[in-house]
Amino acid sequence: MFCPAGDREQYFAGLAKLLQAGQTPDREALIELMRQFDQEPVES
Repeated sequence: MFCPAGDREQYFAGLAKLLQAGQTPDREALIELMRQFDQEPVES
């Protein structure tokens, strides 16, 4: 859940572009997209 949602839909639109044609997204491109929406990857 994201509250307030704000531009969160744009994150998913950007993610769809990175995944088009079944491609695996470049890690740096994915991190860049995440950071545009105040997200940070967490290492497991």
